[in-house]
Amino acid sequence: MCGEFCTLPALFLKIRTKEAIQNELENEVWHVRVKSSRNPEERRISMDLEANLQSYLGGNSTNPDGRDPKERNASFDYCFNHFQSYRESGKVHELASPANVQLSCLHLGFYLASWGMLRNSKLMEKSAKYLVPVVEVIATADASLWEIDADCYTATNIQHLVELADKICGALPGVSGTDTLKTKIMLGVLAVFLPSTGPSGEAANKIAWLQRSVSGR
Repeated sequence: MCGEFCTLPALFLKIRTKEAIQNELENEVWHVRVKSSRNPEERRISMDLEANLQSYLGGNSTNPDGRDPKERNASFDYCFNHFQSYRESGKVHELASPANVQLSCLHLGFYLASWGMLRNSKLMEKSAKYLVPVVEVIATADASLWEIDADCYTATNIQHLVELADKICGALPGVSGTDTLKTKIMLGVLAVFLPSTGPSGEAANKIAWLQRSVSGR
């Protein structure tokens, strides 16, 4: 586990590392399918992986701070890296142990606060200890949930995510468990999102597009 601030951004940590991606590609160019805002047909473009990573890390015109470890966006990295470090070591259950639960709650709580989840919420009136039941739900979640990734949002996996979201909601008594709040928690811990409409409609279209983008088909 991290004994100090882990500033390595979480981008690609769950799916693949930058080095792993580059080993699979020629000339460091990543081909993905995207939808053109002008053309409903999908088209293939070339994306300069190195340039986009540098823009993401160092900042650009729309996000001048980039992934500065002291800025708001880095709160996701700290939270995600904390929880994922236990997954990678095969010790997810220890997230809620007496020795680790306080730090787990602090990571999750600060991430939620910096991403606006305490605004106009009963969470504003709670301390980090209030999140202990949420951490316990996460620590006892089925191991398969930690393996769900962008290329496998199947109807079955979505149902599993919905069930986990319901458990998270149940661990927040007195707080409105909105889709946004549940999704933010699951994003910061598992790097997954929760389609609020299930495997149909607009949510299904976004999932299908994401799957095609990741698989390159």
